[in-house]
Amino acid sequence: ADVLGSENDCVRVEMRNRFKVGDELEVLSPDGNFGASFTVKEMYAQDGTVVDDAKLVQGVYTLRCPYQLKKGDYLRRKNS
Repeated sequence: ADVLGSENDCVRVEMRNRFKVGDELEVLSPDGNFGASFTVKEMYAQDGTVVDDAKLVQGVYTLRCPYQLKKGDYLRRKNS
């Protein structure tokens, strides 16, 4: 997912590859967050509804993230 921005403990992303609540995502960033990972616990669609599956290609989703990410950072699903 491409990071579009972040505010407080949430990050807004544009989906590139499908991920779901419960998946572990890894941060790809040029700063100190590179390689950090977190589990998706809750996710919201662009209209604010709760979703558990980011399946709409280029859909915009908001999810809780323990890291302060910047526009241009990437998230990728870690293989289990």
